[in-house]
Amino acid sequence: STHTGGFTGFTVRDLTDDMPAIAAHWKKEGIKFDAFYTGYLGSAKQIEYVKNIFKANGKDGCLKIVDPAMADNGNLYPGFDLAFVEEMKKEIEKMKSLYF
Repeated sequence: STHTGGFTGFTVRDLTDDMPAIAAHWKKEGIKFDAFYTGYLGSAKQIEYVKNIFKANGKDGCLKIVDPAMADNGNLYPGFDLAFVEEMKKEIEKMKSLYF
């Protein structure tokens, strides 16, 4: 509904549990993507799902842009903590070594 940093009363719809079924549908339909762009990933579980989607649903040479959106002006968005930051850093490094 809005950016979570600095706003109150925002709406969040967590689609984490839907991600595997969405990816499976794309795979079943033979849909392969030329590029992916990620922004806000709300959990370590979503990071893992995105990595799997990259592998299963990206064309050879697929462009993958990962924006680890989780903070502004030195402040983490609501719902994130330093443990999530560390997990995102690890996963970004893994993605970099796998895909770039």
